[in-house]
Amino acid sequence: MLVIFKCRHCNTISRREIEMVGTNFVSPVTLDNRGIDARPIVLCNCGKHILGRAIQGKFNATKICNGKCMGATGHNCECSCSGANHGSNFNL
Repeated sequence: MLVIFKCRHCNTISRREIEMVGTNFVSPVTLDNRGIDARPIVLCNCGKHILGRAIQGKFNATKICNGKCMGATGHNCECSCSGANHGSNFNL
């Protein structure tokens, strides 16, 4: 699953493929205060742990995928790529 990570300490943005088994992330995760929103945790280059959000792709044939999608830093995508190219400028 593709995940966007944003470090609040150094402002680094990265997109990584995170392995899943069924509906569970293989990498370490944290849960929100309700205990339901699992988010993967990775170590940033600055040494801080950062949380990721899974890219949520929604197909929209009227919106052609472009540089705005590939340079996106959020986790929602609504264009013709359905999230496949979302944030790809930040691949590790």
